[in-house]
Amino acid sequence: MTGAGLPESRRIIDLVDVLDEGAVVASGHEAPSLHERASAVEPRKIHDLTDVVKDVPVRAVADPALREMVLQNVSEITERLAREMIPPIVERVIREEIEKLKAVDNP
Repeated sequence: MTGAGLPESRRIIDLVDVLDEGAVVASGHEAPSLHERASAVEPRKIHDLTDVVKDVPVRAVADPALREMVLQNVSEITERLAREMIPPIVERVIREEIEKLKAVDNP
């Protein structure tokens, strides 16, 4: 959005719009160059927070009964998916291997 049709002082500038170096912004002041902005920033102190945060192990499921129920459901679902998906895949692979063997025997 460039604000076409608006007076220069009321022009709307999106945050995604890139201003050229030395461009004049809506207030009428020249935009500072990248070098000026970088030199104006004073060096900042970097804080190391690794000593501040304690390494506490977090348990995903606190209740052992709930954990057991979740594991049982996951096991049942995994077994059902394996029983549904693996046989057709194995059948297809076996058929392809048989066809390859037939092609080798009959040149």
